[in-house]
Amino acid sequence: MDKAYVTAATTNITASTQNVLAPVSADPPKKIILKKMQIEEQRTMATAATTTGPGYKKMKRNEEPDGETVVLEDYYYGFTGGSELSESAAPCPNFEVPCPECPQLTFRCNLQLLDHLLEHVSSSSASEESDFCRTCSKHVPRAEWEQHTALAHPKETKSSKWHSCLICQERFTTAPVLAMHMQKSHSPLEMPYRCVGCDFRSSIVHTTIEHFYAQHKGTVLLQCPFCLKMACAFRCGQPPGTDDQSTNQALVKNVKLFLDHLRVHSNKRISKQCSKCVLSFQTKGEHKFHRLFCHGPYKEVGIVNKVTNSATLIQKPPKKVVAKETLWYRVVTQFNQLFLEMESGNICLECGNDFDQFNHMIGLVQCTMCKFQTTCLPSMINHTLRCFSNVAALRYRPTSDMQHEMHCKCGFSSYDGFALARHLLVCCSSDSVYTTVEAAQANVTERSMLDMLGLVRRDEEDDEVGTATNEKEAAPVTTDDSLLPVSLDHAENVCEKESNGAAEEASSAAVVNEPGASSSSGTVAYDASQSLYNIAGTGEQQFTTQLCFDDLGPPSVLPVQDNDRTPQLKDDYQSLATPRVPDQPDY
Repeated sequence: MDKAYVTAATTNITASTQNVLAPVSADPPKKIILKKMQIEEQRTMATAATTTGPGYKKMKRNEEPDGETVVLEDYYYGFTGGSELSESAAPCPNFEVPCPECPQLTFRCNLQLLDHLLEHVSSSSASEESDFCRTCSKHVPRAEWEQHTALAHPKETKSSKWHSCLICQERFTTAPVLAMHMQKSHSPLEMPYRCVGCDFRSSIVHTTIEHFYAQHKGTVLLQCPFCLKMACAFRCGQPPGTDDQSTNQALVKNVKLFLDHLRVHSNKRISKQCSKCVLSFQTKGEHKFHRLFCHGPYKEVGIVNKVTNSATLIQKPPKKVVAKETLWYRVVTQFNQLFLEMESGNICLECGNDFDQFNHMIGLVQCTMCKFQTTCLPSMINHTLRCFSNVAALRYRPTSDMQHEMHCKCGFSSYDGFALARHLLVCCSSDSVYTTVEAAQANVTERSMLDMLGLVRRDEEDDEVGTATNEKEAAPVTTDDSLLPVSLDHAENVCEKESNGAAEEASSAAVVNEPGASSSSGTVAYDASQSLYNIAGTGEQQFTTQLCFDDLGPPSVLPVQDNDRTPQLKDDYQSLATPRVPDQPDY
């Protein structure tokens, strides 16, 4: 009874539910179903395109308006260090150095000497109502001092009108533009300005210069405000490794070199400013050294302090994809603890810097393109710039492959026509190349004019016989073979000999009787009658200096002239060659 009752109840419930849900689940019209399907297909296609297409990351980044924010000043600026002093930064109470250009002035403080040297190179004149700016080495009126400091050397990011970058001192109108500049040109916690006397680093150059004047007063150091290069002006203390007494010596030569260094910075044609900061450098090697070891994010372990009081909120920039830099050199032997047993103030002969300069000697380094090795890192950077530029020039030189290998007399050979042309420009032994080695070796001996004309040089015995016959026939003969005139046109000389016989007899007799003019000397005698001045003086022949229209015509219109002077040269050099034997008839 109970089971039957349950089944009947379930059937009644299902029937009632069907009756209730029947009008709700009625089929809608076909047009509505088609529109819904089309809309769903479009949505799925759009989502698939955005998730798989190349612009998905960009759309996803734009869809995140509420990202992580950071303070611009704390993210990019800071200063650190200042506790570890260098060997040259020890106090020197006996400091006494004269100015190299003002010998009557002697300074007992390194900062006073530095200010005096900067006065020598300053472009502005001093006055009672002006103050000297140690950062830019200019005299600024006191009424404009605050404006000059805020514009030229800002210490805060935001001012009344501008948003300034404290690293490169560029000014922008809004904070977002400044944030884009920082993301594009600089790195997080970039501190390119290093102190020469300790491990102090800062993002603001004005802060580094103020630190030097505050912490390194009374030492022997001088710091260039344009490139932060160091120099020692005085040598004090006991020489290392000896038991001698302490020596005090003024390094006037170093001060003179430092003054010349400051003056070069005033020449804008030589001194070029870094594109990422306000420092300027005199050579490409110094600039490359600065870019490698001073710019970039701070990766060392240490506390970084705030350098400004302003706060500008920006979205945290994404991480930069750093391109793989060229490996300029490799360290063969690294110096972990290096102690130089030498006095302070010595200058390296390779790079011209002091031995206590930052990263001067890190170990034995070798160029990756050649076998050059040195322990001076700035010298290695200078070498790699030249070496890599030469390799790049050789790599992109034009080439012209030839079918056969060409050879030079000196032994050089190549299939490249451009390489052969460059070799002939510098080769001193030849001005042509040959197809075989035998042909090049056959032309090693120098050929004379007689060889080129096909004549054989006369032997000494023939010369002696010729001189003996000439002595026996010593007489005023008009036509002597030993007195061949050196002329420009052989045909004209023959005509002149026939027409002016008497003049030739007198002149030849004068030449024969002249002391020191003998045919035994082996040289061609000079005939004065053939001189152009004597010919013009006789008045028998006139020289026409006027031009005609034929002389002004192009070569294509003028008649073809025979420029072959081989027969004339053979006649002129016949006196030095073996006499020709006439052909004998056959018997």
